[in-house]
Amino acid sequence: MEVQEFRADGNEITVSGSGQVTVRTPVGDSVLNLKVTLQPGPGSTEAVKGLLNLVPRAKGSRPDAPVTISGTIARPRFR
Repeated sequence: MEVQEFRADGNEITVSGSGQVTVRTPVGDSVLNLKVTLQPGPGSTEAVKGLLNLVPRAKGSRPDAPVTISGTIARPRFR
């Protein structure tokens, strides 16, 4: 399934991205290939900002640089 665009805006976090999801049974085995941007929202706490800083990104990239989510729904991998 092609995901052309998704976006979620919350008080603590904003998420946007696109990519592909290969749906399998059980759903947890569905394969992910997504490019996602994660940013703190307007009411983000220091704890949430700290968690966002733990998301692995390419060396020297901006804090809001997109990350790739691969793997499965049950075991996603961030790169």
